[in-house]
Amino acid sequence: MPEADGTYRITGTKMWITAATIARAGVAGGEAATLANRLEQVTAHVERTTARLWATGDPATALANASVYLEAVGHVVLAWIWLEQFLALKDHADDFHQRKRQTARYFFRVELP
Repeated sequence: MPEADGTYRITGTKMWITAATIARAGVAGGEAATLANRLEQVTAHVERTTARLWATGDPATALANASVYLEAVGHVVLAWIWLEQFLALKDHADDFHQRKRQTARYFFRVELP
């Protein structure tokens, strides 16, 4: 959930940063809702992974695969940004907006873990 100053934070193992966008995309329906559903699934998976990694209480074990983990989290953040852009495109149909939609689709289909 957003902080009082409008910023977001990750609390424990929850990635609240994506929640508001996912909710807005769900309300928008159509393809935006489909992308939101995918982002919600991947975000939940990263949250479960985070909880599992830190369940041991051993930082060395939790951080053993930090590079791969951070790449996955980075992809979730980029997917969130692409979903925000997808929502901002609204009903614009010119080439620029169509290319932005196609790039978002590509990212969700190919790059999102």
